[in-house]
Amino acid sequence: MNKYTNTEKKIKKITLLSSTIIILLVATIIGIILIQTEFTNFNNHINNFKNTIIERKKFTLKTSVENLINDIKIEEFSILKNKKYRIKNQSIIAYNLAKAIYKKSKNLTKEEKLKFIKDALTQISNKENDINYFILDKKGTIILNTEYKKIEGENYLNIQDISGKKFINEIIHSNNKKQTFHEYFWYKPKSNILSKKILFARALDELDIIIGSTTFLEKIKENITSKIKEKIFKQSSNKEDFILIYNVTSLNDILNSDLIIQKHVIANKFDKEAIKDLLIKTNYKGNDFIFYEDSEKLMYGSFIQEYRYF
Repeated sequence: MNKYTNTEKKIKKITLLSSTIIILLVATIIGIILIQTEFTNFNNHINNFKNTIIERKKFTLKTSVENLINDIKIEEFSILKNKKYRIKNQSIIAYNLAKAIYKKSKNLTKEEKLKFIKDALTQISNKENDINYFILDKKGTIILNTEYKKIEGENYLNIQDISGKKFINEIIHSNNKKQTFHEYFWYKPKSNILSKKILFARALDELDIIIGSTTFLEKIKENITSKIKEKIFKQSSNKEDFILIYNVTSLNDILNSDLIIQKHVIANKFDKEAIKDLLIKTNYKGNDFIFYEDSEKLMYGSFIQEYRYF
């Protein structure tokens, strides 16, 4: 009897111990699962938090760049408006001066009248160093060009700019009773550099000539750069955010682009490499993000083609 009792006791102990071990094992497994779940949830929370911060930073960067581009466009409009006003005003002065000379010299020959007009416009051109005057006849012959006198006497009726625009022909055949603006591309004096020009012209029918004023728009870019620099350095911004503006002179040689503005950072070769990669990735348009320097830096960039700014 005692023998069976001892056996039962042993079985009970083994059963109890086994149950305890199973319970501990199950509890351990559940604990591990719970810990892993919490760890996963914690990692997901951290990643979501990190992604939220990155998205907010992306929004901030993109908004800053878009605001800067809008500032450039506003400055461009303001400067261009002022430039057009000055060109128009000088053209009116030139036309009225020529008209007055014509009226006061009726006894002179046409050639003598034109000489007086040329001399008068040459004198006032010296006071407006960024605005030049021209006279051409209605056959396209250049009578006066205060900027480049070597072409006087040459016929430019069918000459074209780089885009194929016959701007002299266009001036002659436009409604010259009204003074109008014309834009075209031309080489800067003593240079092989092409730049956009704007002119304002009107016909003096009594002498069969067209009188106008013209200027390169390159100065607009210089003025915009100056004003944007001033605005960038005056406005407060997060010191963790940096601003870079490059003049991308050649898309085939982006790494040799000229630095125009830097704020809160000292530009280095990695910035240029990131700009190159971003432009290539976006087919030279920009308007996108790129991580670089082992994902330590995030850049949003746009390419303003007309100014070659990035």
